[in-house]
Amino acid sequence: MGGPERLTHLDASFLYLERASMPMHAGGVSILDPSTRPDGRLPFEDVRRMLAARIHLAPRLRQRVLEVPLGIARPVWVDDERFDLDFHLRRAALPAPGGRAELADAVGRALSEPLDRTRPLWELYLFEGLEGGLAAALLKVHHAMADGVSVMRVAQAMFDLDPEPRDPGEPEPWRPAPPPTAAGLLGDALLQ
Repeated sequence: MGGPERLTHLDASFLYLERASMPMHAGGVSILDPSTRPDGRLPFEDVRRMLAARIHLAPRLRQRVLEVPLGIARPVWVDDERFDLDFHLRRAALPAPGGRAELADAVGRALSEPLDRTRPLWELYLFEGLEGGLAAALLKVHHAMADGVSVMRVAQAMFDLDPEPRDPGEPEPWRPAPPPTAAGLLGDALLQ
């Protein structure tokens, strides 16, 4: 078999249909209550540390799309050899009073920006300053990357769904697989 995983027809169609005026990503907002944590706070670094320790649960989060030369086959998923978790994490403070209107404006601005196709197709925004001491997390994921099952894996990687918080421990070591060569991509496409 060999070679990287090819995007499905449906997933590739989301890439092909995307235009500046019609982004093909989706977003989901989660409201977080830091008062349930032992210290009552949700430091951004804790969010980063948790995701770094759990990202192995959703390997697609470290993969990017690679086009096949001459467009003779659907693109493939490859490990992003330049993967930088900090590129995908965004932090913003909502303006006072931090209500629904301010959150909706911030989410709308974040969703209006296209995802960088040279990197894994997702971003996580943490909005601080929501009224009542709450915070909000916006997960923005390209449709090419996220079907129902993969979104659940991403949620599992990002959120602790148990009432008792768990220490994520240290991140697992990760080495990206080298991307295929153009000749390898062409050869694989011709064999399919």
